[in-house]
Amino acid sequence: VMHPDLYWAGMETQVRLGTWATRYELDEMKHRLRCWTSVFNVASVICNRRTPPPPPSRSQMSTGSV
Repeated sequence: VMHPDLYWAGMETQVRLGTWATRYELDEMKHRLRCWTSVFNVASVICNRRTPPPPPSRSQMSTGSV
C-alpha cells in the first residue's frame, strides 16, 4: 500500500524527467523512463527503513518432538 501523495509525487517526477529528457534530446533516458513502470524509488525505500519492527510473538515455537 502506498500513500496517494507519494504515488502522485513519483508520477509527477517521471513526467518531468520525460519532459526534460525530450528537451535535451536524451533518447536513452526517454527510453528507460518509458520502460520504468514503478513510481517507487530509493527515497521511498529509505523512508520505509524507519518502520518499527513487529512486536515479539507470544506463541511458543514448536520443537518438532513429542
